[in-house]
This record gives sequence, C-alpha cells and structure tokens, in this order.
Amino acid sequence: MENQVFDYDAFFKQMKKDPKKREAALKYELLFGNQNGLTVQDQPFYKDYLSLFLMPFQVAIPDEGDHDWGLLLSLIFGSFYSEYTMTLEEEWKLNPVVVPMVELAIMVHFEGEGVTRKLDELFDDQIIHLFEIYVDEQINSAIIRQEEGGGQECIDSQRERRVSLYKKKSLLVLREVKSHIALMELISTL
Repeated sequence: MENQVFDYDAFFKQMKKDPKKREAALKYELLFGNQNGLTVQDQPFYKDYLSLFLMPFQVAIPDEGDHDWGLLLSLIFGSFYSEYTMTLEEEWKLNPVVVPMVELAIMVHFEGEGVTRKLDELFDDQIIHLFEIYVDEQINSAIIRQEEGGGQECIDSQRERRVSLYKKKSLLVLREVKSHIALMELISTL
C-alpha cells in the first residue's frame, strides 16, 4: 500500500474558509504566495527546517492507516508545542535486526494538562488531526518569523534548539543500539 500524502492544498483551502484561521491563511499567502496546488514539501518551513529531521531508524507506527510517516515525524520533531521521547522497542532488543525499531511517545500540553501517547497506539483520525495541528503550527511560525519585531530571531532560535535536541536524542538511541548489539555479541560468545 502506498503512503497517503497529506493533502496540503485541501488543508490550506479549508483554512481560508475557517473564520478562525482565515486571517492566518491570507497573511501566509501574502508573505509566501499563492498556495494552490502546493505541498508541504514546497513550503519554506519544510525546505529550511523540517527537512533537517532525517530518521536514522525505523519508528513503530500504527497498523491502521497509511500516511506520510516521514513528514509526520519531521512535524513532531520540529514542533515547539509538544515534546517526544524515543526508546528502543523491547521486541527489537530481544531480536535485533539491521535497522533498530524505535517507539515514539508524544507529549502535548494543552491548557495546563499534559497528554502522552505512543505513535503506534494512535488511531487514524488522531494521526490526521496531528498533521493538521502541526502544519497549522508551522504556517503560524512562518508568519511570525517574517513579521517585524524580532520574530525571525525568536523562531530561528527555537528551530536551532529543536534540531539540536533531535540530534541529541537520536545520538542517545544510536548509542543504546551499539551498546545493546555489543552486549548481545558478548552473550553469544559465552
């Protein structure tokens, strides 16, 4: 089954119809041009930022639905409003394969409440909603970045922090993989 691509064009058209999001959509078009027929990958926020989040291992994903998981992961890692953890899947530890399998837990804070969910436990409609939330966030961040008054410095600083955090977390998982493989090799020689 082929990955279902997030329909940015339809999402943006819906933003323009939504009274709460219309102003942001129009401002985004004023700053970045007509969005008709474009994809997330055509956007400056993707090219300059989200494309930096390359996943060096497999991530456990839900059995339900088939989405552009690479894009969703980039959106999660690049979000300023949620946190995440990456841990080696216990099954992989018992039977390591060439490419490690990682479980991704997403923590979202809303109105003082925190919710944590593993990516592979989410339902299809929850995943689609995550795409919408995270793309909306990137659109609004791009607008703030272009506005006068230090928006660019603030957004660029946050972006650098998120990329650095992602690299650190990925490196920790890769170190754990190496340690686990070394341990398994040592055990096999006993």
